[in-house]
Amino acid sequence: MDKISDATPTTGPPLATTVFNPYAHHILITMRTRKSGILVRIFLLAVAAAVHGQLSGPVGPSTPLSQKTHICNILDYGAATNTSDIGPAILSAFTDCVKQTPGSTLYVPPGTYNMSTWVKLENASNWAFQIDG
Repeated sequence: MDKISDATPTTGPPLATTVFNPYAHHILITMRTRKSGILVRIFLLAVAAAVHGQLSGPVGPSTPLSQKTHICNILDYGAATNTSDIGPAILSAFTDCVKQTPGSTLYVPPGTYNMSTWVKLENASNWAFQIDG
């Protein structure tokens, strides 16, 4: 039996036949879904936005939705279906109704809405956001 020294070169098939590409799965998904690739990207963007929108602090005690009897409907604050922007109506309903009446529900009824204005809903207590649209 021959002894193999450290200086002896070894031969044989390579261990890896392709170069490692950590983004290959992304390329594969894009190629397989060329027509719906934009939908995949939009979905991933939505997931990223949802993760970004997580709570940054404690929320306090929970109140059942059944106890939130005061409804703040965005249609009462200037929103309309098929309009260019319901952001101001949401902010107005939140500021004038939800913040003034703890235990309220900010309600978006069924319909098709567009939103181009970012709104920040903060400094209210014991409220819910119900989106049926």
